Amino acid sequence: MERGNVVRQCNISLDQAFGPSIKCQQFDFTLTFEQSILGIGVSFIFLLVLPLKAYRLYGSSTKIIYSPRISIVLLGIQVTSLALWIHEAFSSVAIAAAVMSLVSMSAVCGLTIFEHSRTIRPSTWIFLYLLASVAADSVQLRPLYLRRWSFSISTLASALIAGKLVLLTASVFGRSVFWWLNSLFRLGSGKILSLDDLYPLDQDLRSKSLRSRMLQAWHKHKSTKPHALLYTILSCLRHEIFLTVLPRLAMIGFSYSQSFLIPAAINYLNTPTEQRNRNHAYGLIGAAGLIYVGETLATAQYNLKLFRFQTAFRGSLVSLIYSKMLSTKSDYKEAQPVTLMTTDLEQTAQGLHHGLEVWPQIAEVGIGTGLLWRQLGPSAVAPVLLVAICTFSQGWFARKIGPKQQAAWVGAVQSRVGTASNILGSIKSIKLTNLTKAMGDLLQRERKHELNLARKFRWIMPIYQPCSWRLSCSRPFAIEASVKQTAPISTAKAFSSLAIVVLLTSPAGKLLNGFPMAMAALGCLARIQKFLLVDDYHDSRIEMASLRHLSDAEAMSRVSVVDETRHPEDAIVSVSNLTVKSDLKEGATTSSPTNFSMRRGELTLVLGPVSAGKTTLLKAVLGEISSYSGGESCIGMKSPLMGFCSQTPWIQNTTIQRTIVGPNEYDREWYLKVLWLCELEEDIANMPDGDETKTCSRGFTLSGGQRHRIALARAIYSRCPILVLDPDTRNSIAIKLFSTRGYIRRHKFTVLLAPHEESYAKYADTLLVLNQDGQPEYVGQPQKYSKFAIFKVNDNAESNDSHLKYSPISEATSTSRDTEFSKVKTKERVPKPEELKKDSKRQTGDITTWLYYAKAVGAAPLLILAALMIVTSLGSNMPKLLLKWSTEQDFPAAKFVGLFLLITLVTWSGQNAMIAQMLIFVATKSAMSLHNILVKTVLNAPLSLFETTDAGVLLNRFSQDMSMVDLAVPVSIFAVILSFSSAVTQAAFVCIGSSYMAITVPLAIGIVYFIQKFYLRTSCQMRLLQLEAKSPLYSSLRRQWRRWLNLVLGLTTSAIDVIVMALALCVPSSSSAGSLGIALTSVLGFSTALESFISSYTGAETTIGSVTRTWDLEKSTPQEDSREGDKEPSVDWPRGDMRLNNVTVSFENGKDGLRDASFHVSQGEKLGIAGRTGSGKSTLLLTLLRLIEPRAGVIRIDDQDITQLPRSTVRDRLICIPQDPLILSKSFLYNLDPEARDPSTEAITAVLKLVGLHELITSRGGLSGKVDPKTLSLGEQQLLVLAQSILRKRASGGSCILAKMKRIVDKEFRENTVITVAHSVELLRGCDTVAVLEDGKLIKFGAPGDIFDE
Repeated sequence: MERGNVVRQCNISLDQAFGPSIKCQQFDFTLTFEQSILGIGVSFIFLLVLPLKAYRLYGSSTKIIYSPRISIVLLGIQVTSLALWIHEAFSSVAIAAAVMSLVSMSAVCGLTIFEHSRTIRPSTWIFLYLLASVAADSVQLRPLYLRRWSFSISTLASALIAGKLVLLTASVFGRSVFWWLNSLFRLGSGKILSLDDLYPLDQDLRSKSLRSRMLQAWHKHKSTKPHALLYTILSCLRHEIFLTVLPRLAMIGFSYSQSFLIPAAINYLNTPTEQRNRNHAYGLIGAAGLIYVGETLATAQYNLKLFRFQTAFRGSLVSLIYSKMLSTKSDYKEAQPVTLMTTDLEQTAQGLHHGLEVWPQIAEVGIGTGLLWRQLGPSAVAPVLLVAICTFSQGWFARKIGPKQQAAWVGAVQSRVGTASNILGSIKSIKLTNLTKAMGDLLQRERKHELNLARKFRWIMPIYQPCSWRLSCSRPFAIEASVKQTAPISTAKAFSSLAIVVLLTSPAGKLLNGFPMAMAALGCLARIQKFLLVDDYHDSRIEMASLRHLSDAEAMSRVSVVDETRHPEDAIVSVSNLTVKSDLKEGATTSSPTNFSMRRGELTLVLGPVSAGKTTLLKAVLGEISSYSGGESCIGMKSPLMGFCSQTPWIQNTTIQRTIVGPNEYDREWYLKVLWLCELEEDIANMPDGDETKTCSRGFTLSGGQRHRIALARAIYSRCPILVLDPDTRNSIAIKLFSTRGYIRRHKFTVLLAPHEESYAKYADTLLVLNQDGQPEYVGQPQKYSKFAIFKVNDNAESNDSHLKYSPISEATSTSRDTEFSKVKTKERVPKPEELKKDSKRQTGDITTWLYYAKAVGAAPLLILAALMIVTSLGSNMPKLLLKWSTEQDFPAAKFVGLFLLITLVTWSGQNAMIAQMLIFVATKSAMSLHNILVKTVLNAPLSLFETTDAGVLLNRFSQDMSMVDLAVPVSIFAVILSFSSAVTQAAFVCIGSSYMAITVPLAIGIVYFIQKFYLRTSCQMRLLQLEAKSPLYSSLRRQWRRWLNLVLGLTTSAIDVIVMALALCVPSSSSAGSLGIALTSVLGFSTALESFISSYTGAETTIGSVTRTWDLEKSTPQEDSREGDKEPSVDWPRGDMRLNNVTVSFENGKDGLRDASFHVSQGEKLGIAGRTGSGKSTLLLTLLRLIEPRAGVIRIDDQDITQLPRSTVRDRLICIPQDPLILSKSFLYNLDPEARDPSTEAITAVLKLVGLHELITSRGGLSGKVDPKTLSLGEQQLLVLAQSILRKRASGGSCILAKMKRIVDKEFRENTVITVAHSVELLRGCDTVAVLEDGKLIKFGAPGDIFDE
């Protein structure tokens, strides 16, 4: 009967009128009005702007292939709907509206294909149309169902709305709720992720675009004023910051809506059953769902925008620091930019996070205070006053103490990382000189010093916390103050006030706790700004061609470059009146004016003793030094393009081919010729992967000669018209390059060469000799220099020299057969079973890692920490029960205050003790223990570890991993235990709201466990990828994943919140007003605690990856000590008698380094070892010092098999002076005596005078003066290491020395057995016997005269 009345009152004629309103039992719009305005209107606006959007996309390149399956399905439904409307037209515009909808859907389908294939981001226009269309269709759907005219049309309309909602989910809305990450999570759950599986970074977040934006902003705001860099960041990223405002305002609105929801729900329960309106209960349940889900979505959006800002901040500031590092002088500490881009940058990012939270937290405090005033009156001012007092006191304390302590801590971290970098780069020299223990002790001392400074800084946190916890514990106190002044307040008022105080004190507490981070960030920004304000590198050289464009007066005022009487017009490089001091502090100086010129095709030779300033002069010509003395001094050049080869070759961690070719184009024919010129063909042919062999960091897998020749090949391959060469090279290479018919001469290249040997003078056109004081002693033709006899190379002799005949071994040399550059083909590798097992732990984590970390900390500290957390968690929630009892019964005020003060005191004390236990004791102990394990593992590892592992990877263990172990790992574990105890407590209080709520607990636990496992399988892998690659891209993706987790958990807890409300309101017998008040106020903390627990647990599982990597390294790295002999030799061992019997040494690739080598060296004999690179010289040296074990044969020294002796004893007694000296940025005394043997000052002074370094060290502060390795030439560094070796020899009484230096050794070690590994004939002339090696075989052994005659 009712349906008939509806049909009779709402007939078709009424809906065919425009209306707009119609009365049909209740107010409604006519169908014609809805289809005209909402149907045709929305479609018309979309079609109107469509051409503009298509025009903007026109010409864009196709980026992805997109298949619009859902759009095509919707198009089919729309066609069917049009057919039905033609058959049953209920309104005059029904067909027109259906046609417009069909055209619009066709446009959506076309635009989807067109735009989605040309942009990575989902279409905003499609999102807006679909959103408006869904809203309009929903309004039209209501009368269709109410009138019940056509079931088919109503069903199709519902299907269209559902399909459009799916499209919305897949577009911008799907991006907002991180729907796009689900496919990657599924992929990570089923396989081991690699870098290729990850999504590309958003174009707006790429460093290239961010760098240009940041540089532009920095140039605008650059100044020495405080916080100039902060203003730059805010200006550059203002758009990203503005996007966080709207979602943050929505978060505030939804949060404080709960203060109105709670009293409404409690009042409903207090209403008598017969007076309750069930629709009111449904409305409260719906409001709860809207508030909790809305807050979750707003939080997800805010976090998305916030972390996009942080990603943009990291990318832009790292680019700015890196750009500055490339453009500034090189007088900063090596680790400074690394520390700025890691430690300082991360702390600044966290501080900016807290900074962006200041205005919303202040707004929340203000709103909360106003709402609390309505409830409690003047008592509401108490929390605000406490906030103000704490804020002022903490701000003062932070300014006075925080930055100073933090700066000292970060400086100590920087020093330790720099020391570790130097040690890892010189690990072979450390082992050769038996300094492994000394370097390990040094690293541990620096770690201890660093952690002591960190403890001083971290004591600030327990000092800060009392204010925030007093504020937190003041919640029921403020309510009780109102109770004492007025009649007992109602349960609804009490718990609504409690909710407001919770909402008020949460941002206030964060505001207080954020102060240390904000002040720390300002300190970090100040350090970064100081680095950015360092003077840029300025090339003081003048390009002589540019002078031609100046007037005569201008040219004369600029320079007296070309002194025509001294420098010819055809000079390529002209140096006039040059007195140069190194830009580096205490660097070498040329003390008198230097004048010389270099013509095209000429070779200019610079000779002089150690510390004469040869390298400084070369750097000045290169433009690396700009500190010219005198107003008229100048370096002029006709071309700024120069090829350079340094004394200490710079070798990248890449293939040999890439190292030589560098940024230039690959020319195969020219490349092969360069290999021939530098005699690298045979070396590369003997390598397992040819020129695709990886060199490792600093060329660790290469010999010293190979490193120099590769660096020389890189300089020659560049084809620069000017070559500046610092090292010596082979005579045969010198002939190919510098002789009359050599490559340099024939192609008219200009060369400036500073060798150590005078024999190169025979190739020179101009000779520049510097004396010990850096003064030019001679400039002119080499033949006229009287101090040594120079002869020009005979052209006829050269013409018959086989060295000049180009015959490359092309097929044996280059593995890249194609003309494409570095096209490496590798076989597919099948992983081993143990590797698969290890990889599976990347997905699931490993509980044994937690036990490993607990062992490093100790059981007692962790148990104390857990107990303190439980006390704190229970104590912070007990006042809720106290408030419930005081509102439901006659509770004396004195009793309430006494119990409250007791709970507050216990909670406050436990909280402070908990923070101190975590940050001061647990963190320090674990950091020291794990760092000690890492140091011992790395330094005691065999050389094979450093041959297969990049030094940067190992340095990452000492920097990033140890930084995480220092703070991130203990804090994450701390957060896990604290949030777990808090979540359990809050869940118990939530269940108080309804007795039936306990039924949902197992279900909630299961859901949370499934979410955590699903998330963790991918997140663990992502964290390891980030640790291994250290890329902002992977860090950004991980933050997006964390937002996905927070969103899913937020929706889960929102569902729990709605269930609590529904059970309490729909099943009144299961709850009471007070119980519901406890439950709803606990809900405020439960969702946060649950999200915090899962986030902290998954964060701990991923953060603890640094511990896993340390443990894996310890387990997988063999230790030299594990194969130690236990037989100690006599005190006077060795006397010097050495015998090799059929010694064979093999490498992992199967190649023999030594083959059946046998010889005998008597006590006191001087043995020289010769041979080309790769012949086995270094292998023999490493075998004698037990860095490599022989596969067969025996080495006996004084009839003692050295393999039966401890390695440390062998290396301590056999003193070695390595080719690559290790000089640390410590005092001269430490570098001379790193093992603390404590020689007398007189003994040290005598040795320094012997090696010629006494005056140098005295001028730089004496033995206590700090060494800067950059200010010492390679010769000075080698002399310093020689002095160290002499002191060791005198202290230990050892009598056998393995060395690569000849000077001074003959005099100091004249009674000892000396083995000299030499690369030149001159160093072998004073030996008693010479051994010549070739391909690991001993081919000659005898007197030097006999060997040289052959």
